[in-house]
Amino acid sequence: APALAPLAPALPAALPGALSAAASAHVPTPVRSAARAAATETAAAAVSAGVAGLTVMQAGGHDARAVPVPGLPAGPATMLDVRVALARHLGRPELIEQGRLVRQNDGGRLSALRDQDLAGCLHAGDQLLMVGIDLAENPCRAEVPEAAYRAAEARRAA
Repeated sequence: APALAPLAPALPAALPGALSAAASAHVPTPVRSAARAAATETAAAAVSAGVAGLTVMQAGGHDARAVPVPGLPAGPATMLDVRVALARHLGRPELIEQGRLVRQNDGGRLSALRDQDLAGCLHAGDQLLMVGIDLAENPCRAEVPEAAYRAAEARRAA
């Protein structure tokens, strides 16, 4: 406590400015270009038709990138199907168990998606985001055994 005493008077004065600066630095502003809106609409239509064309964005990162989700099953795909396809594409079975898929609408509002929700529930203009886990590709993805994906799916289902 004595070591903190000299810092205590400076904290309340610095805290409001630091909080407002931090808050404004991390609040995403939804910006939609016509090309992006058209691409999102096309992807949403492709997903509802049961074909590939879905991308997932990393939520909350400064280096956000769109990750395509290849290998979705023909016909109606669920969010669990999206998780599994994304995990296999990136070589990261932990994506099946960790993180959460959410959608962000044009107004910037987030809605959680359950594993059993259909990918067709996405509307034109929605973005599919992954929160709680990084979407980095495993450089050794070819070495990940099939059993690791099956085990992650079994743990997720339990």
